[in-house]
Amino acid sequence: MAFADPAGRTFYQGWDRAAQATVGNLRQAAGYEPDNPRLRGLVDTLTEDSADFARLWESHTVRSRSVGVLSHARAVRACR
Repeated sequence: MAFADPAGRTFYQGWDRAAQATVGNLRQAAGYEPDNPRLRGLVDTLTEDSADFARLWESHTVRSRSVGVLSHARAVRACR
């Protein structure tokens, strides 16, 4: 959602921080399963389709949990 959907930037308050956390979490998963073809395919697709993702992926940041505040009404309903 953060990168593949054009509405991703408005879905989170503090998109930059949420995007960094998303990429960091994905990088952590890639560290656990570096040969997973589905994970590699996801990273390849996001890198090709999103300059923001590519830039963050190249930073090699790893995170252990997600940070972000949702601002979308459907997300609020889903969390109840």
